[in-house]
Amino acid sequence: MTATFPWLAHYEADVPATVDVPSISVPHLLAGAAARYPAHGAVRMVLRYLPLGLKIQASLTYAELDRLSDRFAAALAGLGIAKGDRVAIMLPNLPQQV
Repeated sequence: MTATFPWLAHYEADVPATVDVPSISVPHLLAGAAARYPAHGAVRMVLRYLPLGLKIQASLTYAELDRLSDRFAAALAGLGIAKGDRVAIMLPNLPQQV
């Protein structure tokens, strides 16, 4: 049986419906991608169907995403958050959420 996901109809043509997930941590995966493909796009957002037909786009390269995630980790550490601590984060579906 194949599941149907209605949100797939809104994906850009070059976005795959499924991905294979390697068995390594997200920080290691991101660091590797940033080292290999620093200028390649890591995150892309396009908001459509806004009032007045506006279209807003934002993107981050792997190098930018790696740098920003390091800054976020340093900020959490500065607040006393340590490895193994649980942190709840509530953000809208935007590139900054990544």
